[in-house]
Amino acid sequence: MEILKKFSPLLILFPGIILGFMGKPTEMGLSIASGCLFCVFLNLDKFTKFKGAGFEAELKQTIKEAEVTIEKMRNLMKPIIIFTYNQLTYNDRMGGIPINKINTLFTDINSIVQELSLNDDKSIKQEQEKLIKSTAWGSFSNFYTDLYYTKQTDSINELQELNNLDTINYPTEAVINNILNKHNTILNTNQSKKLEEYLNYIREHFNIE
Repeated sequence: MEILKKFSPLLILFPGIILGFMGKPTEMGLSIASGCLFCVFLNLDKFTKFKGAGFEAELKQTIKEAEVTIEKMRNLMKPIIIFTYNQLTYNDRMGGIPINKINTLFTDINSIVQELSLNDDKSIKQEQEKLIKSTAWGSFSNFYTDLYYTKQTDSINELQELNNLDTINYPTEAVINNILNKHNTILNTNQSKKLEEYLNYIREHFNIE
């Protein structure tokens, strides 16, 4: 445990530096965030030293110091978390990260946000909402652009008209099926999978059927 505490700065920085050199800024941000959170809780064993009678004062002081440490960690982590959400949103728009990986990273970051009690922070909420919105539209675009490979031009054009990034009017399953049926579009296995990924995403995040 003491060795871990001694080298805790390396736990925070080393994985992030490596990922940075590998050109993975999103993973770098998440790695640094996770390392910081780990190092905070690494010192919580202090609490076990003050459980005996007569040590109330030491316990209160330890709690106070821990609260100050965690508050400092919140202030440190907030810009890192916002940056990581922002990078995920940007990479999603550029088509660089698969939706399943975005979901995994989103869940991991949210766990850190909850641990640090930053759930109600307005700036973090805004970045979360932007990422969810971007991922939804990105997933929809990922579906209909795949129709180019089977030359379903009429369906593509009509579906593309629904892709409005400035709104939250996500096309429903019924609307999409109406367009596909109108143009006698038959989806292959990959296209069906991408459509289902999009529909599952809007069901999960917006309760849209």
